[in-house]
Formats: sequence, C-alpha cells, structure tokens
Amino acid sequence: MDVLLLATRILLLIFAALNFKSTTWRFISCSVVVALLAADMPLLRTGGAVSDYLFGTSLGVTILRSLRILLLVRPLEEYRHESDKVPAYQLPFIQRFFWLFKMTCSPRGVGWSFMAEHSVVPLVSQLRWFFSHYLLFEAVTLYENCNPVFLSKAPVTSQGYIMQCLNVAAFPCQLYAGLTCIHCALAVLAVGTNLDKPQAWPQFFGHWKNAYTIRKFWGKVWHQMLQHDLTIFGPHKPKRNPWDPVRAEHSPASKPKECEPWATSYRRLCYAFVCSAFVHVCGDIVLQFRIWGNFPSTGASGTIDAPNVVGYSAP
Repeated sequence: MDVLLLATRILLLIFAALNFKSTTWRFISCSVVVALLAADMPLLRTGGAVSDYLFGTSLGVTILRSLRILLLVRPLEEYRHESDKVPAYQLPFIQRFFWLFKMTCSPRGVGWSFMAEHSVVPLVSQLRWFFSHYLLFEAVTLYENCNPVFLSKAPVTSQGYIMQCLNVAAFPCQLYAGLTCIHCALAVLAVGTNLDKPQAWPQFFGHWKNAYTIRKFWGKVWHQMLQHDLTIFGPHKPKRNPWDPVRAEHSPASKPKECEPWATSYRRLCYAFVCSAFVHVCGDIVLQFRIWGNFPSTGASGTIDAPNVVGYSAP
C-alpha cells in the first residue's frame, strides 16, 4: 500500500474541507498536493510492472481531481447530494471532510448534482455480467500464459500481424474484464445486502452499442468512470446553484433537449484527450522509474542504457 498516496489524498480532502476563500491559499494547497504526488512517482513500487503502471495512472487522476476541487470549482458550494438538507459549507469540518470523501468515491456522480447519464442495472444483470466477464478474464489470462511472447522478451510483432493485434488487445481486454468483475461483485454485495439501490451501481464501462465511432467509444464507453475528471477544463454549461428551486418550465419533460454546437463538443473532446494523455503519461513515468531501477548497468557513454516508455501509452 502506497502510504504517501493515501496521505496525500487525505490532505486533499482536508484542504477542500477548509474551503479557502482566497485564491492564493487555494493555489498553494493545490501546489502542495501536486508536489507530493509528483514526489511519490519515483518511490512507487508495488512489485509488478502492471500494478506500478495502474498506480501511476491513479496518481494522474488524483492530480486532475486536485485541480478540480481545489482550483476550478468550489465543491462545498457548487455541488449537492440528494440527501443534503443544508449546504455542505454550513456543516462542521469533520462532516465536510466525510461529505467530500463520499463525493470523491462517486466518480459517476450518482445522487449528486453533477451526475452523468446512466441506466439502472438490475441485480440479475450484474450477476450475468460478472460470470461472463470472469470467463473473458480467465480466457485472456490463459492466452497470455500460453503465448511465448508474454513469457519471454520477444517483441509482440514477432508472430505476424494478426497475432500482433491479439497480443496488443490482450492487456486492455484483461483490464476491462477484471475491473468489470470487481465492480459487479461489489454491486451484487451492496444491493443484495440492501446497503445500496441498483441505481447507485451503473455499469463500470458504458454500453458497447454506443461505441459506433472512435469519439463515442472513448466518451460513452471506455472513459465513463473518468468522465468527470477528464472534462475538468470544459467547456461547461452555465452553472446553476444546486439549491435554487427548479421551475416547471425548465424540467426535462416540458423542454426539449438543446443540441450542443459541434465546436463546443469537439473542444471538450480535445481537452479530454489531453487529460487522458496526461494520466497515461503519469503511468509511463512510474514505469520508467521502475525500468531505470532494473538497469544498473551503463552504456558506453556512462548513461543508463534503458528503454524509454514515457509517452508510448498516451492515446
């Protein structure tokens, strides 16, 4: 367990709960959190390259989240949970802290004023998804254990074009199936024990029927759990105070949904790709430090003769 990452996330919630009014103090608090996260990159070791990469991407997501809740928005004033009776900034400090913790544990915003669109998944569907994706996870794992490319240092291109495509797709398929299994298992446990309602557990990834274009694949399917963090730079719709009463004429049933200009939509898409690339590069940096640590020998020039992986996984 990375103690520094855990401590930094707690410090992030403390700074946000303090609800600084001054922009200077908000900038200082955000800088401290980002500096601690950057200092953790060379120290992060989990024992496996894949785990190091995933923890590196979680560092990148935490940096984006720090920018959002410490600089770009004031969550205690601009966000609201459906169970809130009073604005969060009026709560005592310890309640504000746990309110923010609850908010950061809900990346899809279920029950919050920033909730993303999603469909309710029944408990039976969660069970069906768990078993089907568990079989997919085991199939990909078996493929990797039987393929000599994954058991040696041979390049993935050494088996021809078709096998190269399968080899490259193996890791994201395994990640997709594993995360879906974990999510479905937790959903079944929470809903089955009546701790949560089914609508609190939407699918971890979006519906594949929406992935009919590259843009829809990234925006509607793959990046569903990171949608709120990857769109921190907007452009956003005009903000409304979550405590203002919603008048009837503005309800979705009586007013047709306005079509967003394509320029605004594509600007948001470009900003999201930049943020996604940043998250992937953070994973590459952590992996690069691991590679440097495994290459004690130096080349003829006296420098470490190690491969460079920074930037290769960025979309």
